[in-house]
Amino acid sequence: MLEMDGVTLSLAGRDIIDDVSLSLSAGEKLAVLGPNGAGKTTLLKMAAGLLEPDRGSVIWQNKDILKNRPRIGFLGHEVQLYEDLTLRQNLNFFARLYGCSLKESEIESWLSRFDLMIYADSRVEELSRGMKQRLALCRCFFISPQLLILDEPYTGLDVSSIKVLVELWSELSSCPVLFTTHDLDWGLEHGDRWLLLKKGKAVAGGDSSEVDSLKKKFPGARREKV
Repeated sequence: MLEMDGVTLSLAGRDIIDDVSLSLSAGEKLAVLGPNGAGKTTLLKMAAGLLEPDRGSVIWQNKDILKNRPRIGFLGHEVQLYEDLTLRQNLNFFARLYGCSLKESEIESWLSRFDLMIYADSRVEELSRGMKQRLALCRCFFISPQLLILDEPYTGLDVSSIKVLVELWSELSSCPVLFTTHDLDWGLEHGDRWLLLKKGKAVAGGDSSEVDSLKKKFPGARREKV
């Protein structure tokens, strides 16, 4: 469904992403791993069509993603919420933006799932960082995404919210998921396959059972369990 073929992006004469290829089929989850500065965030932005590669292609269902954009649930480092609107107003706005027909009761059901219903009529600016992350994830899922792209999705989440996150993406049986993490164990547990980036290059990859080469190439990976 999603294919990135030899994508390269340079800034100020330096390759941020250098000839990286990957593919994702329906329902597949790919963990992009690597140290800070490896290019993970840039790669995800290109996958979402937010950055155009200098070379290479990003294809969604056999067409350039810029000409054939799927409905993408995208979470970056910035939560991209409207701070002066309430949680309810934010979700209603994004529902209209994505052409989703949701009843007010459905909006409230989504807020409840992320334990945010009691804040439904509070402004986003009043929330903690973790609460904003939960609302941003809620926005990603309630649009019924065709493609899910999540950059460090568990940042700021407590254990119960991480459980909700994992439950939700397991319910998306046909939706491919591309996500980044610094945590080797978490990535292997929740991804079907992994791709390791270093200095913008894909240096290793495999499925979740092939970990020996990953551990050798990524010795700085965190070992704690979430």
